[in-house]
Amino acid sequence: MALVLICCSSCTWFAKTGPPSDPLYTQATKQFLNQDYPSAISAYTKYIESNRGSAGVAEAYYGRGMCYFAQGNATAARVDFDRCMRKTDDKELQASVLPRIGECYMREEKFHKAEEVYRRLLKKYQIVANKDDVLYLLGVACLRQAHWDEAEDYLGQVIRNYPYSSRKTLAQEKMPGVDRFFSVQAGAYQTRAKAEEVRRNLERRGFNAFVRTISRAGTTYYCVRSGRFSSWSEVKRYAERLRAAGVRDVMKVP
Repeated sequence: MALVLICCSSCTWFAKTGPPSDPLYTQATKQFLNQDYPSAISAYTKYIESNRGSAGVAEAYYGRGMCYFAQGNATAARVDFDRCMRKTDDKELQASVLPRIGECYMREEKFHKAEEVYRRLLKKYQIVANKDDVLYLLGVACLRQAHWDEAEDYLGQVIRNYPYSSRKTLAQEKMPGVDRFFSVQAGAYQTRAKAEEVRRNLERRGFNAFVRTISRAGTTYYCVRSGRFSSWSEVKRYAERLRAAGVRDVMKVP
């Protein structure tokens, strides 16, 4: 079975093409590649229902899970990815599925479950895992739980050990600062004057705000942030307050 490289959002997917002699599976895979996800889900489902004992069922669950994921249904995707894991002994396929399960948990904001998945991936599948991706995602999962020291360790490994990784800049941006708290970012500007204008506007509307300077790809940005919270649930609620007040470009950080 050949491997197909598929890009979905920020992730790289590796999906097996399945039994080449099965027209239903081939149809489902083509529909997936054409981003016709409802039709692909229907075809994968028909294949699964009619081939429950075959070797291709695991990959069909994977394919259907990727369709759900692409549609934004992380819970349905995770269920199918879990089924794939139970149906296959293929270590390469398992190592491709586990990061997807972790990302589903991240989207569901079940960060402790995502952390468990990424730790398992590093321990059991480190030969085939894309380690810089896994370390970064593990760092973010720890960060979301306010496990600051662990987050700093994993993000630091990405920065030090993978200088050419696309995750390096992201890891630098997520790295916990000296003051370890969550806040909400209401905009990032290339001039301090604009940032200060936005900060004063927020304060006139009753929101405490401050300006934090960051560097991204050699460019300095002045980020307007508001609030200091110890948990992700608190910053989520605060972000909703800002959105309800009409504040645009709301982003929870780090």
